[in-house]
Amino acid sequence: MIDHSTIRPAQRRMLIIALMTSTFMAAIEVTVISTVMPSIVGKLGGFEYFSWAFSLYLLAQGVMTPIYGRLADLFGRKRTYIGACLLFLIGSALCGFAWSMPSLIAFRGLQGLGAGGLSPIASTIMADISAPKDRPRNVGWISSIYGIAAVAGPLAGAALVDLGWQWIFWMNIPFGILAITLVGLHLHERLPEHGHGVDLPGAALLLLGAGALMLLLTQHSTLSAGAMAGTVALALAALAGLAVQQRHATAPLVPLHFYRNPMIMTGFGFGLTTGAYIIALTAFLPTYIQGVLGGTPLDGGLTLAYMMATWTVGSMVGARVIARLPYRATALLGTSLLLLGSLGPATLSPTQSPAWIHLGCVLIGLGVGLANITFTVAIQASVDWSDRGRATSLYFFSRILGQALGAAAFGGLLNAGMGLTSTGHDPVADLMDPTIRASLPTPERASLTTLLDHALHDVYLATFAVAVLVLLLAWLLPRTARMQRG
Repeated sequence: MIDHSTIRPAQRRMLIIALMTSTFMAAIEVTVISTVMPSIVGKLGGFEYFSWAFSLYLLAQGVMTPIYGRLADLFGRKRTYIGACLLFLIGSALCGFAWSMPSLIAFRGLQGLGAGGLSPIASTIMADISAPKDRPRNVGWISSIYGIAAVAGPLAGAALVDLGWQWIFWMNIPFGILAITLVGLHLHERLPEHGHGVDLPGAALLLLGAGALMLLLTQHSTLSAGAMAGTVALALAALAGLAVQQRHATAPLVPLHFYRNPMIMTGFGFGLTTGAYIIALTAFLPTYIQGVLGGTPLDGGLTLAYMMATWTVGSMVGARVIARLPYRATALLGTSLLLLGSLGPATLSPTQSPAWIHLGCVLIGLGVGLANITFTVAIQASVDWSDRGRATSLYFFSRILGQALGAAAFGGLLNAGMGLTSTGHDPVADLMDPTIRASLPTPERASLTTLLDHALHDVYLATFAVAVLVLLLAWLLPRTARMQRG
């Protein structure tokens, strides 16, 4: 266990630097690779495996996140955190030495196995080393990193690609070594009793069920009907077996009392829905800016930058508001801003000024940042130290699962609206490519633009419905629960 009162201010500062560094390292890895993947494919070939470089990382990260939470509660935060960092760094180093796309994909999976423990355990340690009155502010620093990384990732990728694509992976190594060194030197904890150990059957069923589910979500468009049916059956069987096994396990991965904890259950729903919501905006807003409005990739990136920058601001504001208001009031404030901002994408039209969607993105970023810090602090405060790692990791897992679910659902909705098939012509690619777009006859370009506009409008109406659901979830929080100062 960690007694925050014994940590000197200088030690706490060093630990905060380490935790923010490793969180940034894991967060930027998702965005920076998007910029350089065309260069990687150009060097390594294997375009047919392109999507797996993203999917396997997400898959490995997602299935390991809840397991890391249990390991942190059982064997201590320090050991688990350093182990996850080392695994991530080994994967990063090997990615830079990849000689083919299949080898890169395998090493990305190794990276993901480590990444599954970086952010949730960093957030858990941050809560452990902070006095209750300081916890929202310090955990808010962790939350704000995601907005910064989303903006910095594409810029870093563009800068590093001239040095060689390998450097987007190798740049992690000095940052990871810094984080490991600082945590190794300054984090001191009394190791908990090992108790009943890791629930190995439960872990195996979780890996199998969650892995099959995320495989289905991330690769559904490439799976045959038979493979999809088999994956669904495997996921359902493994998850059903997990539910039965957990009821009889001596030390379950997800304790039964978690299901009776309104903070944890509502937080899981919030993570799931906001994960789906954010992936829909980040994936499809640039498509609208470029495909419908005829903007540049920079225009699309700047539109998202408004949301990510204000996400950071919302986290910082939320850290102050939580100290004064009940969790429910703070969460409702954040989710109301999210819903109000969602009117921007839901009412987009080719004739509107870009300022309209920029305003919507500002409100969305503020709302998500404020609500996210509220749920993180509320979940961590609702459990004992011995459960904090599992509870935090479950929340992070819900966000990853929501991203995979949102990518599959909203991507399918867009494809349906465009009339796309897995083997048919993709008119979106023609509109997104400036050269092809300019060469299209005016009537054909206008027809495709209208078709894409209507299809994306359906997607944004669906995201507005999700925003309503997010608001309702915030309403389910206990009315009077609030942060305990001390």
